[in-house]
Amino acid sequence: LFFTALSRFHSLTEIIVPFISIGEKGAGGLLKALVGHVRLRTLDLMGNDIGSSGCTSLASLLKIPTSELRSLKLFSNSIDDEGAAVLADGLAENNTLKCLHLGRNTEITETGWRAIFAVLQSSSCTLEELDLSEGGLDNDAVVSLVN
Repeated sequence: LFFTALSRFHSLTEIIVPFISIGEKGAGGLLKALVGHVRLRTLDLMGNDIGSSGCTSLASLLKIPTSELRSLKLFSNSIDDEGAAVLADGLAENNTLKCLHLGRNTEITETGWRAIFAVLQSSSCTLEELDLSEGGLDNDAVVSLVN
């Protein structure tokens, strides 16, 4: 019911639903409901365990050419390497996102971070703020990924 109702409010610019444990299936339903929300600027899904399936849905949302999404908060969402790679694919086609929070997704290994960092280093990347706190990366790991 929530997703059905949400799909009707196309004027929303912020959706903040942290720590309600929607899971992968719920993330798919939520993101499907958001497809027509071209005015959406902030999406906060912190602590919802969206996993790889949720990342697939998010990547589709990021690829929408008319998207105005500026801030995406995915702190503590059980994202792994597969999810990181799918998100990187979506980020590569997005030109509006300015803020990305990926902290406390400790299932992402060097493989997943490499996919994310490859996009961040592209000339088309629009990110201005990146939060990787509590993600298991130390300074040496970040330097290694950048090089």
